[in-house]
Amino acid sequence: MTSTIDQYTLGRTLGSGFSAKVKLGQTPDGNEVAVKIFRLDNPEFNKRAFQLLKDEVQSVQTLEHKHVVKYFEFKENAVWNKKNGQQVPVAYIASELVSGGELFDYVANSGPFGEKIVRYYAKQLIQAIHYIHTRGFAHRDLKCENILLDKLYDIKVVDFGFACPVEGRNGDGMNRSIVGSLGFMAPEIHSKQPYQGQVVDLFALGVIFFILYAGHPPFNMANMEDPHYKLIASNRSQQFWALHQQRKPEGFFNEQFKDLVTAMLNFHPHQRLSIPDIVAHPWLQQGEFATAEEVRAEFVTRHETNKQLA
Repeated sequence: MTSTIDQYTLGRTLGSGFSAKVKLGQTPDGNEVAVKIFRLDNPEFNKRAFQLLKDEVQSVQTLEHKHVVKYFEFKENAVWNKKNGQQVPVAYIASELVSGGELFDYVANSGPFGEKIVRYYAKQLIQAIHYIHTRGFAHRDLKCENILLDKLYDIKVVDFGFACPVEGRNGDGMNRSIVGSLGFMAPEIHSKQPYQGQVVDLFALGVIFFILYAGHPPFNMANMEDPHYKLIASNRSQQFWALHQQRKPEGFFNEQFKDLVTAMLNFHPHQRLSIPDIVAHPWLQQGEFATAEEVRAEFVTRHETNKQLA
């Protein structure tokens, strides 16, 4: 007996969280999709969670970009016919299958990327975020775990559960919800100040750039209690970079990269770089980019190394 929801035949589990499970799905014509399943009998999936899900779908269904995951279908009420004959009430999202894994896992398991590859991904991330913002949304939970890789190792931004309108809930351009992931949240969110969604997205992007380049986070939390972030917030960025340079080869951090990330992580929101500023920065304008072939070769090498270590 097969496991099905509507027209989708379900296969292996691709991932699971406290409120949802993601399974491989196949359409009647043989196409593979990811089916994110929310059990309606799960007490964790309450009224607020359901509203967040509907907001997420509303945000993403209008998006059509090569570096943003595509949602095909959302159903609020369906039946999951399990292999054991059990019938479970569910809501589900059928979306594009992104099969290359999380960008975070590659950094965690086999170390940081070289500078040329970091630029390659920086360009794709900038394109995706600029597109999301121009469509009127901020993501508000950008982190390495929410950046998946497709079969060609290009990025797809996923998980729009905290997405919000750029103009804010009441139209004043500001947001007030304390959301995001601790290490990627801008200081104004930590201090419970009103903030602009697109500005905090670019702060998180600065954190992601650092992680891809260094192989570890720049700080635990962007507040004055954090010894690393305090150095940036108090205009002592040279000390911040000197601390991170320890136990790394001499000259590990490119000076232009240091300048870019320092400006992206500025304590004051209005002093941070906008997307045009980031694109125009010398680190992106004057540096070399990896080719798509070089990126794929890098992942072949990493897969082989991981197999040998396993």
